[in-house]
Amino acid sequence: QICRQRLSQGKSINAMVINTGVANAGTGADGIEDAKNICHELAKLLKIDPDSILPFSTGVIMERLPVDKIIAGLPRCVEA
Repeated sequence: QICRQRLSQGKSINAMVINTGVANAGTGADGIEDAKNICHELAKLLKIDPDSILPFSTGVIMERLPVDKIIAGLPRCVEA
């Protein structure tokens, strides 16, 4: 849902954030907000617009993302 919206805007995509284990599907508005928060934190690290980041998740459906765990790992991902 977030990816479709961001891609339809026609803006450049500068990054992706991908997680496995939890699909974030079927989690409603809370799940969308979780994905946006992760994109926002990655955007701060990369100094880019959060709307230029696409979030992708795969795994168990109907479970929310482990937001704190993902955000804690972002600096290490950016350094790599």
